[in-house]
Amino acid sequence: MSQKHQVQSWARATWRSLYLVLSATLLLFSSGGATAAGTAYLELHGTGGTRHSFHVEIARTPREQARGLMERRILAPRGGMLFLYPRARRVHMWMANTPISLDMLFIRADHSIARIVERTVPYSRELIDSVEAVSAVLEIEGGLARVLGIRAGDSLCYPCESPPGTN
Repeated sequence: MSQKHQVQSWARATWRSLYLVLSATLLLFSSGGATAAGTAYLELHGTGGTRHSFHVEIARTPREQARGLMERRILAPRGGMLFLYPRARRVHMWMANTPISLDMLFIRADHSIARIVERTVPYSRELIDSVEAVSAVLEIEGGLARVLGIRAGDSLCYPCESPPGTN
């Protein structure tokens, strides 16, 4: 093989490798950085009869929960992450390495919202306390709970068998 053909072959292989790396990177970011944790549909039911639909990632394992939404720069509309715990307990969250503000909804075992912490501070290492035993935490876009009128006492419908209607 001539030197010209060797250089052309090397260039094609290099471009092919670069293409594969870029494709994988785009796939990761276009999926919002979704983890292997899985996703689910859920609804929040307001005390006044309102319903709000979400499609969220599920964090069940300690590793998934430790990673959370770190490094995420955007959330899909009506997206977020639901942290599920095997039994109700007092939970402490934080915003380390999280560049976006979130609303944290602390959910009791009966699926009612115990507490909402609105517009958390990005990158803060201050602990955010559930105050009481909870079995789940729902993280959504910062400020969305207020916009939608979500309040303590509202309830979470999870799991939903199929995508609920968007409200």
